[in-house]
Amino acid sequence: MLVLPITHTAPNSDTRSIEIPSQVKSQLGLDGEKSWIVLSEWNEFTWPGYDLRQLREGDDATVAYGMLPSGLFAKVRGEILRMVKSGQVKGTDRG
Repeated sequence: MLVLPITHTAPNSDTRSIEIPSQVKSQLGLDGEKSWIVLSEWNEFTWPGYDLRQLREGDDATVAYGMLPSGLFAKVRGEILRMVKSGQVKGTDRG
């Protein structure tokens, strides 16, 4: 599983990211502060991992907050694929 970090920290010149629209944050139950999906790095691990917790005991599907809208997902996916092809992104294996 590849997972992109989400942060409240505005990106700098070394960090590629996409801002999460406020409506999407609201639909996912996230706070109202600005947030970005960091594209310039990812974590790779077995889903769900030891550091994730189920919201409902025995239900792995409850580890996720929800789905990104298809347009935002396509934008993130397209940018990640472009960056991988050009060697601008790296992953970290978290086991």
